[in-house]
Amino acid sequence: MPSKDNDPLGRRLKTISADLKLYIEKRVELLLLNVGEHFARMMAESVQRITGIILLSGASVCLLVALALYLGDLLNNESLGYVLVALPLIGAGLTVL
Repeated sequence: MPSKDNDPLGRRLKTISADLKLYIEKRVELLLLNVGEHFARMMAESVQRITGIILLSGASVCLLVALALYLGDLLNNESLGYVLVALPLIGAGLTVL
């Protein structure tokens, strides 16, 4: 009875199984790289969006304060300027609820 090491079919099966194992390992590695790349891209986009939202929020706060100061100066009552600026924001907040 010939041993598996000398048998051409046995050697062929060993190489096929080793190649198949290597192929599966490479496919899993490629899948992990693709998932990591997708996750990194998604995180980068979300960081950019959050930064943009923060900058726009800061700019809108500055504009609202400037408008309140301007209206307060026109009406000779600074607190009335802040109330006038706050009224549309309160109305919008109540409509969302």
